[in-house]
Amino acid sequence: MVSRFYLVPLLLLLAIWSGHFIQQGSFDIDGERYYSLFDDGMISMTYAKNLTQGHGLNWAKFGDPVEGFSSPLWTFLMVPFQLLPIAWSKVSLVFAIFCAGILGLNIVVLNRILHLRLGIESVLPRIAATFSLAFLYPLNFWSLVGMECGPQVLLFLLGIDQFLAFEAQHQTKHLHRLGLVLAAALLLRMDMVFFVGLTILFLAPWLIRHRKEALKFLLIAGGPMAIYLVFRLVYFHDFFPNTYYLKLYKIPLDIRIDRAWFHFKVWAEPLWLVWVLLPLMMIPLRKNKAMWLSLALIVTYLAYNLYAGGDAWEESGVGANRFTIITLPWVLLILTAGGYEWTKRLKGATGMVLKNALPTLASLLVFVLINGLMFVGKFDAHWQRFWVKEPPYNSQYQMWNVMKALEVNRSFGTANRVAVVQAGDLGYFSNCELVDVLGYNNREIARLAPYWDLRSTPADFYIPGHTKVDYRHVIADLQPDCLLDRWLRHSPSIAYECDSLLLAHDYAPRPQGGWLKKDFVRRDK
Repeated sequence: MVSRFYLVPLLLLLAIWSGHFIQQGSFDIDGERYYSLFDDGMISMTYAKNLTQGHGLNWAKFGDPVEGFSSPLWTFLMVPFQLLPIAWSKVSLVFAIFCAGILGLNIVVLNRILHLRLGIESVLPRIAATFSLAFLYPLNFWSLVGMECGPQVLLFLLGIDQFLAFEAQHQTKHLHRLGLVLAAALLLRMDMVFFVGLTILFLAPWLIRHRKEALKFLLIAGGPMAIYLVFRLVYFHDFFPNTYYLKLYKIPLDIRIDRAWFHFKVWAEPLWLVWVLLPLMMIPLRKNKAMWLSLALIVTYLAYNLYAGGDAWEESGVGANRFTIITLPWVLLILTAGGYEWTKRLKGATGMVLKNALPTLASLLVFVLINGLMFVGKFDAHWQRFWVKEPPYNSQYQMWNVMKALEVNRSFGTANRVAVVQAGDLGYFSNCELVDVLGYNNREIARLAPYWDLRSTPADFYIPGHTKVDYRHVIADLQPDCLLDRWLRHSPSIAYECDSLLLAHDYAPRPQGGWLKKDFVRRDK
């Protein structure tokens, strides 16, 4: 009974914790409770909302559409939520609950892999592994604020599940299911291509011998993405999403690596015991291709984090960024399965104790270290963070942005144009046309070089996605009625250029903030 139903109280605990987290991140504005996602999540929500309101996949509500999101499948999943008969202030609440459901599915699938695929009969190691995954604060944070981390982990686990099933039985139904998982992964995020590529590589010996089935599998895995690429070329007139150009194009590789390494080593060093245990646990798993695939994926995605320059929110205090936290389920799989295999041949009471203790302690070590609950400084602060005693990171910033969006709605009509830096909440809650100062949703800005010499400042000064601006294009070409925000870091010359352009194009300081055209007239479509 315990073996079968222990997940029920764990899922209930996760639901209570997630509900508390979501509520702590909400805020009251003029007597109404608002719920919001993280900035990138709200950008995707804006695309989904605008699509349902007849603007197409267009964040700005004017001009040619630009693919300012990195996750097509995630964005399209947001569309039905915009059609719910509820206030816009509550849509993010319902979506966050959906994200919590995905976190619950993750632990169900992890338990399935450990029990059904890896044959771990002992309940205690499975309880420890699923508990650790259920309460990894950084994973839960990024998932519940609307990032794709939760579904990424779900697809990783479903992929390993079907990979193990196929390796054990060589039934094509498992291969086809794996193909569907890989197809969803490619549509979720382009950087899931490493997951897809390595999975196919590990399957290559069988695929080469069975070419007819291999072709069918590859069509299932790659067909949907091929269709979307055609759509992208026709609709957005680009082969890559705009975020690729914004964050990687003309950003030197050494700058990206230096910046990512600066933050990565701070995160990775306290986890040294986990990195030591991983190769040790692989010794008894050396004949298990799925575990080698898991290890290869851990290394690949940690390396990708360095290649991409890390996350824009490294100093958030969350505990891990969006690119590194998704590797932890593979870590838990290897530590649990490896610890169990090490003690599998031991007999008697001692063997039974070790069979439960070793994998259990290994999983709990991940839980403790990732959450910063022991062996690190700021112990009390990490406990406060884990129990969500205060509003989660960025909640006050989101409230401020929603308040700005509501003020914009009071001051400007639907046909007026406002230039903003914060593209998430302002995009979603504003009714007017918008100009993106930082270029997430602007093709011309995204293809520029950084506006300052990145080598002239320390590595941590560089923030991915925040290095390209063109105020001449924003002010002179797009002619917003109001420049609500400016981005001027690390370059006095860009501040001088912006001031000169505002003066030359007849803008004046606005009492509510920003700069307004002197001939402003409120207009509605």
